[in-house]
Amino acid sequence: MTKKKRRRPGQTPGRRPAGGSSGRTQPLRAQPARPRPQPLAEGEVDLAEAGVSGDQAADQTADRTADGGSLVPADEVPARPTSRGTSGTARTRTSASRTGASRTRPAAGTRTARTGTTRRSDAPPGLFGFLRAASPYPRLGATLGRGFVAVLGAPVLVVLPLLLALAMWLGLVASGLDHVPQGMIDLLSMPPISSFFDLNIVVNIFGLTTGTILFTLGLTVVRSVIWAVLVGLVVESLDTGRASMDGARRGLRAAPAVLGILLTNVAVIFLSQILRFVLGASIGSLAFFGGLVGGLYFLAFAPVIAVREGVRARQAMGISARAARLPGPRHLGMIFLYFSAAFFAFLPAGRAFSANPSLTLWVMVLAGTLAHLVFMAGFAHRYVVVKDEIPPPTPRAARTRRRLL
Repeated sequence: MTKKKRRRPGQTPGRRPAGGSSGRTQPLRAQPARPRPQPLAEGEVDLAEAGVSGDQAADQTADRTADGGSLVPADEVPARPTSRGTSGTARTRTSASRTGASRTRPAAGTRTARTGTTRRSDAPPGLFGFLRAASPYPRLGATLGRGFVAVLGAPVLVVLPLLLALAMWLGLVASGLDHVPQGMIDLLSMPPISSFFDLNIVVNIFGLTTGTILFTLGLTVVRSVIWAVLVGLVVESLDTGRASMDGARRGLRAAPAVLGILLTNVAVIFLSQILRFVLGASIGSLAFFGGLVGGLYFLAFAPVIAVREGVRARQAMGISARAARLPGPRHLGMIFLYFSAAFFAFLPAGRAFSANPSLTLWVMVLAGTLAHLVFMAGFAHRYVVVKDEIPPPTPRAARTRRRLL
């Protein structure tokens, strides 16, 4: 007789417990759903049928997307035999969004395949990061050398400024100036330093009266004509290698725009003087020097732009301000060099309260006048170099008119 096996509790007859000999049930694992094959668009190639594995397809997709394309043409698919152990999907698309390949961007400073233009690298981070960026301006030595050749290479640019400095001195004496002013070397300096010199001369002659503003405006009009003519001659000397009446007439046509630029510099000087009295000696002096350096920094190219381009004062000052904000430290370095030379090194003017300038002082005035023109020619040369690099003005957002009713 055979012994009948006893049935365990909880076990159905005729069925063995799943999970092997231990009798434990194993959880069912979810199988990954295979993506349905999508229809191929026009120009796409089935790489699985062409004999390309999934890894090779991803590499080819990354190469194509890095070059700026998104699809692999049919003539570029290599016909390679596939082996049976190669992993890959049934249909592999060369689009970067379906194969998972990341779209790579070309590094900064490289040429793109489609546009052919060079992307400029961004400025380094930080408050003064733009000073560590590469500057589009030429070096200081090359800039001043080009200005020196442009000024001394034209005889009219050597003789005319010296005669204008003498004529301006005689005009100031005829107006009532009875002593040699400090900063006489800045008779033909660049604005706003020349505007600061004019304001000091007017205060020395008339004092702080209502006639101070009127005489300052009249002196600014005269200086705008003189400065426009000199800028026109310098621009012609830089372009053609000579200075003639054509450059002088070109400067005279731009005299109204140059007058607007000089009036803006006078307003900067007046505002700086007001802040100097309001904020006190220490903070007011910083604001005063900040106004002088800021006006020279942003408006150094403005007279040159007004003469060369024939634009109005507002447009010339806008272009000059955008040119000053180009990356790199070279523009700021040239501004500080000229400001230090014009305001500090040239400030003493011989003995105080002397009636007539000495011969040594006249030699310094004439040498300083030529130095001012060399710096101005250097700024004109730099504008020509970076003219195509200056960004366009930012368009203003359209204002929405609100109705009361």
